[in-house]
Amino acid sequence: MERNFEMINIRGTNRRFLVSVVLVTMAIVFYYLTFRQTLRSIPTNDMETIQTKVVLPSPRNRTGTWIGNTWIPPAGWQYHTPCELRQLYRGKNIMWLGDSTGRRTAMNLYALLQWNHSNFLTTELSSPQLIDITRHGSFECDQYTDAHARPTICRTLDGGGTITFVPLMCHKHVEHFFQSEDTLNITQNMDLIVVALGIWEVLRPWDCKADNRTLENITSAAIHSVYQFERSTHKRIIWRTSGYPDHGPKSTDAVTKINEMVMDMIDQTTEVDNTHFSYLNWGGAVQPRSKPGERIAGDVKAHYGLEPRLVLIEMITNQLQEEGFFG
Repeated sequence: MERNFEMINIRGTNRRFLVSVVLVTMAIVFYYLTFRQTLRSIPTNDMETIQTKVVLPSPRNRTGTWIGNTWIPPAGWQYHTPCELRQLYRGKNIMWLGDSTGRRTAMNLYALLQWNHSNFLTTELSSPQLIDITRHGSFECDQYTDAHARPTICRTLDGGGTITFVPLMCHKHVEHFFQSEDTLNITQNMDLIVVALGIWEVLRPWDCKADNRTLENITSAAIHSVYQFERSTHKRIIWRTSGYPDHGPKSTDAVTKINEMVMDMIDQTTEVDNTHFSYLNWGGAVQPRSKPGERIAGDVKAHYGLEPRLVLIEMITNQLQEEGFFG
């Protein structure tokens, strides 16, 4: 009798266990079917966003550090060899808009991409024949001769691609450039546009003034013009914050204020859209090596030596690499 009772208990326990297993299995299947149906109800474009969207750190804080004259990239970034740069930029058409600090970096990038070297001398990359070409207002480029903002340099790279430079000194000039009818023609084949200026706003403010407009108004209009241009063309545009002239703490404070204003305005302008317009805080990166006695100096007080120019090339390359710009 007791044995029969034990058998009944065992059978009852097994039955309850089997029922539990069945209920759990049904719940898992129901959850899976419900989740799959939810995914099916999401539009394809949203699904792609869910799968591919990566939130990158703010470029405002990605400035790296220095050991002597060697820049240490922020976490996740790296240095690139000349061969790696040539592979990445092969076939890319790059336009630089800016002052002499922008031109000098543009021509350093040209040399790294064009000269088939594994090693470069400082004297090569700092040669006036390279970085100061068209310094006194001459034109090497014979294209777009009737344009209001005419390129002074337009060079083709042997490996494919081009480097073009358009001299723009002030924020108001950026505004006019991106509102000009000429700009669509000049930029139609460009893959990347780098805006590299800002120091004239401090050193030569009388050249950068506009009637009845404050610097804030002019800068806001310039950034809005760039943004609207990007919205209509989908060109990749990077605004580089300004470096610092060796003119003492007053000019340093003025540059810092302008750089912060530019970054704030670009953040506010682009925060709600998936845009191809952003900035790099090169000014923040080179600030520690801009102080008197610690400066990596160039030929004049507004210029830097070679290393800060190479830093900008690395910053641009790393940011574009993270975004999948190179494919």
